[in-house]
Amino acid sequence: MISSLREARSCYLFVLKPKHSGFYSTTLDLLLSHLQARNLILTGIAGNNCVLFTANDAYMRDFQLFIPSDCVVSIEKEDNEYALRQMEEVLKADITPARELDLVRSAQPRRSLRLLRLFHEQHGGQLNRSEPLSVYVEL
Repeated sequence: MISSLREARSCYLFVLKPKHSGFYSTTLDLLLSHLQARNLILTGIAGNNCVLFTANDAYMRDFQLFIPSDCVVSIEKEDNEYALRQMEEVLKADITPARELDLVRSAQPRRSLRLLRLFHEQHGGQLNRSEPLSVYVEL
């Protein structure tokens, strides 16, 4: 999955983060606002830290969250499972595994955005300009 995503680097945007959350002391909020993002796909290492903290901050900003359970890992399996449960139950995140995730049907039209379809395309989705789009954030 990661190698196929890296092939489409021409549309990647990078934000350096100094702490656990992708929002803390970064320009991510400004960038997502500029992109008119409403849906975020969060993946990464340290699901019980970086992914969880970023998901919390995104939820507080009213983003719809997609956190594929097979794209998040923590040192301890139990910690990862607990973090995923928290994100699903408390933050209302969709934690469907990546191959089963249907971003077009899952995203609420009123909260959709107009940009990066990279994640959906790399997992078998077809382009259709009228469908909701999502921003992929790798932590």
